[in-house]
Amino acid sequence: MGKGFVNSCDHLASSGIDHVLKPISDMYSVYNFGKLTDVQNKCLSTQGNSLVISPTGSGKTEASLFWSSANLDKNSGNRIFYTLPYTASINAMYNRLLDDFSPYYSTNGYVSLLHGKATYFLYKQYEQEQFKEVKNITKKIYSPYKVVTPFQSIKHFFSLKGYEMGILEMYRGLFIFDEIHAYDARTAGLIYSMCSHLINEMDAKVMVMSATLPDFLKDLFQDMLGVEEPIKMSEGESNKYLRHRCNILDGNIFGNMSLIAERIQANEKVLVVCNTVKQAQKVYNHLQGLTKKSALLHGKFVLRDRESIEKNLQNLDLLVGTQVIEVSLDMDYDVCFTEPAPIDALIQRFGRVNRKKNSEGYPLKGICDVYIFSEGSESDHYIYDQKLVKKTLDSLASVDLMHETMLHNIVNDVYGDGFGKNQKLFDETKERFKEIIDNITPFKGSHFKESDFYNLFNSIEGVPSNFKSEYQKCINEGRIFDSMQYTLQLTTGQYYRLLGEDRVDYDVDCRQLFIDAKYLRVMGLLIDEPYFENNIL
Repeated sequence: MGKGFVNSCDHLASSGIDHVLKPISDMYSVYNFGKLTDVQNKCLSTQGNSLVISPTGSGKTEASLFWSSANLDKNSGNRIFYTLPYTASINAMYNRLLDDFSPYYSTNGYVSLLHGKATYFLYKQYEQEQFKEVKNITKKIYSPYKVVTPFQSIKHFFSLKGYEMGILEMYRGLFIFDEIHAYDARTAGLIYSMCSHLINEMDAKVMVMSATLPDFLKDLFQDMLGVEEPIKMSEGESNKYLRHRCNILDGNIFGNMSLIAERIQANEKVLVVCNTVKQAQKVYNHLQGLTKKSALLHGKFVLRDRESIEKNLQNLDLLVGTQVIEVSLDMDYDVCFTEPAPIDALIQRFGRVNRKKNSEGYPLKGICDVYIFSEGSESDHYIYDQKLVKKTLDSLASVDLMHETMLHNIVNDVYGDGFGKNQKLFDETKERFKEIIDNITPFKGSHFKESDFYNLFNSIEGVPSNFKSEYQKCINEGRIFDSMQYTLQLTTGQYYRLLGEDRVDYDVDCRQLFIDAKYLRVMGLLIDEPYFENNIL
C-alpha cells in the first residue's frame, strides 16, 4: 500500500487538493425519521460485518448508512463503497446521496460515481467547468462515499494500471452490497472471494443486503461474514409490507390483452413486464394507442433515449418493460402484469407496485393486484432456467395475499438446489479469483491484460447505423462524451449472430462497432430488421 499512498498523494497534489473529505459521523442527523424500523434501529448500533434481509421499500438504504457511521474509525477516515448491480440504480443512488448529504459538505466531490458509463452520466448532469472538477476527483481517494458496481472494486485485484491506489482506498473500507440476490453464479463467486479477502486481509467491514435471499445464499454469506444471525424485521412489522394480491392468468400475454386494456382505461397506472426485448416491443406496439402517457423501457435503447425515458417514469400511465424495471428506479404503479419468471425476479417486479406508505407505515393503496401469465414466449428458455419458472408457478398457484414470510418460504423452495447447474461455475470462479488475489505482488503489475478483466462482461458496445454520421461527427470534433449518447450494449450472442449475418461493421478510425439494424426512438433497436439508408433501394 506504500506505493498507493505515494501515487494518491501525487495525484491529489497535482490537482491542487490538500485534504480529503471524511464521511458523516452521525448519519442519524441526516435521516432523523422520528420512528425507525426494526432493521434501522439494529443497524444504528451494529458493529462489524452484517447481513440484512428486509422487504423492498423498507428503508434498507438508510439502515446501511446507519451501519456505516456506526463502524467508522476514531478519525473517521474510512471510505464507504455502496455497491449495486445495475447502472440505473447506481445513478439514482448517486443523485439521492448528493441531495441527502449536501447540507453536510461545502465542496463538490463528497460522493463519487463509478461504473462503465459514469463519465457520460456526469457529463450530462453538470455544467462544463463543474464536470471537469467532478470528473477529476471521481477516481481519487478524495470522496468518502463511492457508489459503484462490484466490478469497479474487483478490477483492482487484477493488478491493472493504478491498482495500488484502489487497494489503498479499500483498506479498512466499509462495503455495502445491496441487491446481492441479483448476481449470477460467476459474479457471486467473484464477490464472495473479494469480500473474504477484504475482511481477512484488509481489515474492512462488509454489509450484505437483500429483499429476497434464499437460504443457500444466506448461509454462504453468513458463514463468510462471521455473522451469527441476519438482521430482519419482526413478524409484526413485516406484516405492514403486505401490498400485493397474486393472480395467475392462463395463457400468454397476448391472450389477455383485454384485461390489461381494462385497467388502463380505468385510469390506473399499469406496469407490464416481459422477459425479452422482442416480446416487450410487440406488446408495446399493441398497447401504446390506449394512452398518450406511455413508454417502452429495455436494454436496447441508446443512452440518450434510455436516459430520457427513465426521467419520465413517474408521469406515465403505462410502462412496458423488461428486467430493467426490476432495479431501484423511481416508480410506483397500481397494477403489474408480468410474464412468468423465477420468484426472486417476480418479487422485484412487484416491488414497483404500491410502494408508498401512509403515516402509520402501511401501504397507501391497500392491496394491489399483480398478475402472472402462465406462459411466456418461445425465447424465455434463453433467459431463465425453466425448472425455476415452473417451481415458481407451482408454488404461487394457491397463493392469494403475498405475505413476506410466505414469499421467503417460496424462494427457498424454488432455490432448494442452490445455483443448480451453475454451482460448479460459482465454486471454480471463487477459487480461481482467490488465487488471483493471493498472487498480487507489490510494485509489480500483473500478467493480466485489461481485456482479461473486460472479458468478465457478457456485452459488447455498438452504435446503430442510424446514428453513424452523428457519432463520426462527434468523434471528428473531439466531442467524445457527446458521442457516447449513441451507444448501446449487445450481448455476445447477439454480436456473433449479427457478425454471421454480415450486419456489423468495425470503423477503424472511430474505433467503434456499427450495427446494421433498424432503430426507432420509441421502440429501440429492432435487431431482426436490417437498417437501410434512404438513398439505397
